[in-house]
Order: sequence, then structure tokens, then C-alpha cells
Amino acid sequence: MSFNKVNISIIIPVYNLEKYIITCLDSIIKINCEIILINDGSSDRSLELILRYKYEHSESNIVIINQDNHGLAYSRNYGVLVASNDYVTFLDGDDIIYSDVLIDMLNICENNNLDVAYGGYFDKYLDTGVLQKPLDFERFTEKNIVLTGEKYLYTALKQKMYNLVAVAKIYRKKFLLENKLFFEEGRTYEDHLFTFAVVNHAQRVMQLNVYPYVYQHRNGSITSIAKEKHVIDLLHVISCFRDKKINIAKSERYKLMSISYYHLISVLCRLNKNTIKYYSKKICKLELSRCICNAYDKHVCLKLTLFSISPMLVKRLQKQI
Repeated sequence: MSFNKVNISIIIPVYNLEKYIITCLDSIIKINCEIILINDGSSDRSLELILRYKYEHSESNIVIINQDNHGLAYSRNYGVLVASNDYVTFLDGDDIIYSDVLIDMLNICENNNLDVAYGGYFDKYLDTGVLQKPLDFERFTEKNIVLTGEKYLYTALKQKMYNLVAVAKIYRKKFLLENKLFFEEGRTYEDHLFTFAVVNHAQRVMQLNVYPYVYQHRNGSITSIAKEKHVIDLLHVISCFRDKKINIAKSERYKLMSISYYHLISVLCRLNKNTIKYYSKKICKLELSRCICNAYDKHVCLKLTLFSISPMLVKRLQKQI
């Protein structure tokens, strides 16, 4: 464990993660910081395991909150409220963090008085063990420079370096609270609106070419299971991007919306034929065409274009992948 107290609280919602939570905790236990574990009504042995872990690491500052099931957004929001340090970061209980990299990020946050520090992440596929880097921030021209949120958003979208995940970032707690920046509760894909709201309010942000986070893809996780609720929630995200008064050009707004449309189409085309037909009719063809014209990247453009031609074609293609 690092000798000096580290001024960050790591917030970890826990829901039925008995197979993964110990590996997650082992990745961060050497950091001398506050670890907030929120057991969100788990029905497996997760609570037992984290209680035992706290007992076995009594010298560490592990806080355990046990609650009925309220969902990921509620748990993260509550973690921010109870955090005792100046900075917070989010960690899903089936993922891991490289602790040394996180500490380096925090030092940069404190030295530059940042509202948010953006890091990168690795994708790890547990069935194959393959580790990939989806975004290479070495190519980001404005890295390691303090930017306003508005400037960062414009640059990240232009250079295809914007991501909608809440993890792999460090947030100043006071900044979140003063601007009432919380996750919308009761919805999936809550990261989309939260990360945008953060960058829309931030005055001091920095993109770093570091990768503190490993996102471990597994069967049974929220993002690996397609449900009709996910479609409804993504349509809500798109409507918020459409209707919110945000200080960006229309082309940038459509570029942002195209990312959520990409996720929407990916989820929708894993559902049954009748559901696809029903929700396809709810998608505005004019808006979709504008998102295609201003698509975030060529992959987004291709999927949106194919969907506009034939949703069932996208479904068949996804089955082959």
C-alpha cells in the first residue's frame, strides 16, 4: 500500500459479482485511498465476500454500504455524495484499474486544478483473453493541455476521440455537486447523458495519453444483453441530445447523436423481428439521414446507412459477426 493518503474515492457499485469482485478489489487495494463499495441488493455471495475482504484488509479505508436494489445510477450518485475525498472515480465491480496509472492521473488533476481528467481504457474479452485499445490518445492533438469543456468536445468529436463512458476519468467532487451533475436513475446507458453534461459544464479538462482502466467484457453484463428497455432508454438519450440547449453547431450535435443511434441500432437489431419493425417506425428518417451525413466515423456511418436501407439486413449481418 502506498504510504501517503491518496486524495481520491473509488466508487464501486456491486450487484451479483461474486466471480469478479475480489479481482477488482485486488487491483486497487495498494492505493491508500477511500474505497466505497455499494452492495446494490445482490442475491449471490457478493456482500459476504466484500465484508470478508474488508476484515482481511482492516488497515485499508474500505466503506461498505448495503442497500436494496436501486440500480447502477443510484449507486454511483450515492457514492459521490458520501465520498470524503476531493476527487472521485468510478469502477465497475467486474473490471480492474491499474493503480499506478490512476495515481499519476490524480497528481495531474491536483497540479492543474482540473474539473475532469480523461484517460483511456483497454477492452479485455474474458472468453479469449484478447486485450485491445479502442482509442489511441497518442493521436489526440490537444492531449496534456488544459481545455474548456466546449473546446475539448469540439476537438474530440472532430478527431474521433470522444467516448461516452463514465469510467477511466477522474472528477472533482465539488465540480459535480456545484453543477448538480448526477446520473439519471432508472435508465440504462446513463453514461451517455452524464458524460456529455460533465463536458458541457467543465471549465478545466485534460485528455491524457494514459490507460488506467480495463473494461472486461463478459456474458451476462448489462451491455452484453439486449432488451427492449435498452432501446427505450437510448431513444430517450437521443431525444435529450436533440432537445437540449447546448452550445455546439448542428453538425456536431448530429455527430454526437449518431453515436447513440449506433448503439440503438446495435441493440435493436438483436431483438425479434416485430420489435425491430415497431421501433424502426419511431425513428425519424430525416434525423437519421442528417446523422449519417455528419456521422462520428465510418463505422457509425455504415451501420446507420444500412439500417436506413433495411433494418433486417443489419440484423442478419450482426448474426454473422
